[in-house]
Amino acid sequence: NYISQPEKALQMKFKFGDAMHSSNILGGLHEVTIVYPLDGSSPFAIDWQELSPYDKYIADVNANPLKYIIGTIDEYKDGLLLDKKTCNFEVKSLSKYYHHYITQLEYYKVLLELVSYHVDRVALWFWDKTNEKDYLFSTDEDTLTLRKSDVVKEEMLARAGLVVEALTSKVLPPRSVGEECNFCPHFGKCFTGEGVW
Repeated sequence: NYISQPEKALQMKFKFGDAMHSSNILGGLHEVTIVYPLDGSSPFAIDWQELSPYDKYIADVNANPLKYIIGTIDEYKDGLLLDKKTCNFEVKSLSKYYHHYITQLEYYKVLLELVSYHVDRVALWFWDKTNEKDYLFSTDEDTLTLRKSDVVKEEMLARAGLVVEALTSKVLPPRSVGEECNFCPHFGKCFTGEGVW
């Protein structure tokens, strides 16, 4: 009886969110990391179940993260990219407040395509832990719209360049205030007026 045991109910909701991310719903690629070297060499995928072909790269990726764009997709199968999110509220539509989730999906789509996985459908699945409801948005149902991959790739590389420059020079890039600021670990530094780490 969860009503008489609210802490247990909360633990169960968080456990379901973890289980949702760790389960392979589609039965295809699951929690695969795509690595895109910024030096122009070939991108590759790391399947954490079969590390042997990529052992030599993993140490370098971990030691030199500024040399790569790295993304770990939740699931992919037969042209369908699925990203899973947990939340504590009802998600009625993908308004401007969810733009960063859509951008993340666009980047994952580009990364998958760079390692020869064709993506023609994309879905974003939210699990509302508070209300125990799920919400699905997809390109199939026209509830999710993505930009063209060439435009996204150009933006992704430009942003990577800004991050690399900021981290190597220790000078923040020009401020661009938006919803993403709420999720940024450098929020406080950006508004100190110093612009230097």
